[in-house]
Amino acid sequence: MTSEKIVIGLTGSLGSGKSTVAAMLAECGAHVIDADLLAHAALKPGSPVYAEIIKTFPAAMARDGSIDRKKMAQEVFGHAGRLKALTDLIHPYVFSRIEEEIAGAGGMVVVEVPLLYETGFEKKCRLVIYVDASPENISERLLKRGLSEKEIELRQKAQLAPEAKRNRADIVIQNDGSIQKTREEIQSLYRRISALSKGAK
Repeated sequence: MTSEKIVIGLTGSLGSGKSTVAAMLAECGAHVIDADLLAHAALKPGSPVYAEIIKTFPAAMARDGSIDRKKMAQEVFGHAGRLKALTDLIHPYVFSRIEEEIAGAGGMVVVEVPLLYETGFEKKCRLVIYVDASPENISERLLKRGLSEKEIELRQKAQLAPEAKRNRADIVIQNDGSIQKTREEIQSLYRRISALSKGAK
């Protein structure tokens, strides 16, 4: 019995370990699409939306003509109108690319989208996995990435509250244990979803 294509949305709190879980699902055999990587591609010279982004946010341009992501973050986080202007430019490009990748993939397709609920993309997903972690672990991970406490606060405010996302998800992964414990949980989850996709409509 062949497996049907099944689209899984993967989201979670900032710093919860979404990318770690995505990598583990890829190890199991899932086709993973990373919305953040596509968004970063949109910021590079040559992308279809690059010129309009530079026109809208000239202060975010680096000396070499590329877009400085740290400067861009300073431009938009904490400024709802500017953040909306940026997402209005980037999201159509990102989600059209996601749709193209989904169309060309088979089996289990995992789409990692930090703003899954905010963009309404969950409507295109058969299941949604939410990755969570304790506030202490999240703060520690984000500080290690070089974000300040103020930057963390501004980015968190730009997203739906974690409780709201968690409550809407079909599956919750609490990513506070060891890497091995999380890997075993993901391997078990992959087997369960694979079984669901075999002939299930």
